[in-house]
Amino acid sequence: IMDGERAFREIERICRTENYEMPNVIFCTGFDASLRLENLVRESPRHALLHKPAIGKVLVQTIKSRLADV
Repeated sequence: IMDGERAFREIERICRTENYEMPNVIFCTGFDASLRLENLVRESPRHALLHKPAIGKVLVQTIKSRLADV
């Protein structure tokens, strides 16, 4: 079991090792995001950070905007 940030780092490691493209990631949390996570999202427009409860309209728009980058 791992938190979202650790899961992200593991996905990132696998993509690097297997030469896969890193997918866009949308973090959705009910907790305060760590500074590392906020910086990660700020540095890459491919990723997003939403806070729970996420409004359906915002979630759908965030997903659509990240799919447009693919």
